[in-house]
Amino acid sequence: MMARDSLCPPAPTTRCRHTGFPSIASVLNAVLILVVLALFASAALSPLPAVATPVHTITLGAEVQSQHYIVQARHESVASSTLDKAERAWSQLAPHFGRLPKKPITIVVVEDSAEYEQIQPAPMTRGFATFGGRQIYLLGAQLDQEVVTHELAHILLGLNVRDGLDIPDWFNEGLAQYASGAQRPSLEFIYAATSGGFVPLPALDSIDALQGPNRDLATVEGLAVVGFLADTYGEPDLWRLVAHLATARSFGQALIDTYGRTDQEISRQWMAYARNNYSLFSASGLRFIGGFAFIVLALVAATLWFIRRSVLLARKVGEPSLTQTEVNAARALEDEWKSTHGSGGPAAFPAEDRRTIDTPPPPP
Repeated sequence: MMARDSLCPPAPTTRCRHTGFPSIASVLNAVLILVVLALFASAALSPLPAVATPVHTITLGAEVQSQHYIVQARHESVASSTLDKAERAWSQLAPHFGRLPKKPITIVVVEDSAEYEQIQPAPMTRGFATFGGRQIYLLGAQLDQEVVTHELAHILLGLNVRDGLDIPDWFNEGLAQYASGAQRPSLEFIYAATSGGFVPLPALDSIDALQGPNRDLATVEGLAVVGFLADTYGEPDLWRLVAHLATARSFGQALIDTYGRTDQEISRQWMAYARNNYSLFSASGLRFIGGFAFIVLALVAATLWFIRRSVLLARKVGEPSLTQTEVNAARALEDEWKSTHGSGGPAAFPAEDRRTIDTPPPPP
């Protein structure tokens, strides 16, 4: 998730009237300043220091560094594992960008979910970074390789875009997802293509990824469009497009310089690609229908098996069975026969005895 450069309002200013002698207010202000300085000094010596965000405070306790990063977190194990992920992301992305940060990037892992909710620029995010800046904030509870690579992609892309050149949010978010290896959500794509949720690129250009009712479309369709560019023209041309953003007059001009087609032509190609690949009767759609039908049939078969088994168990329970007294009597009679005639099984019984044992007595 990309964040704007700064959301911090300027601190309010106060005016005071000067007199010849110190007023009570000035004395209180001096005392307040001393208290604040004392608090800062104690925080510097605390084992759990705090870092100030534009609005709120995050509790931290560990810091690890490398040539490329400064990683801060509450626990050293979290900071170290995050640094490992960040270095892997650097090795993956850095070769694709001509301009890299001159100073280490600061990564702040917010392990307290409540603290993270207070600073995230939009709901339901796992991390955010300033476009072209040097700070990344990550939600510790959902930290993985994908989100670290995603946020680093925002920073590196911003550093390689010409000053004053606006790029659409769909490309910023789509490239970050593509570069981080995000899976294309087939079901979501199929639903969007079938219901008319995908829009032409000129309309998509105006959608803000942070604000507005359709902000998710910049993320969902952004990934789909970047995937379309890579599938249609090849991934090397996708990175050539990124390189052209350093000198192009506009994003549309960068498309022409890379693909030899205008944004309108690219848009028409994209809409045709979406219909062919994500409609209900496309290959992806048919695979989804087949998988869904298989699941339904499996559920029906399991339900029928369960019903049949329940009926059989109910019948078995309802059948008459011998009581324990009858079982004990039969065993006693068998033991008596064996002691008198020896062991020979039911076949050794004389016919009249078998009839006496096997046939219940007539009712009185």
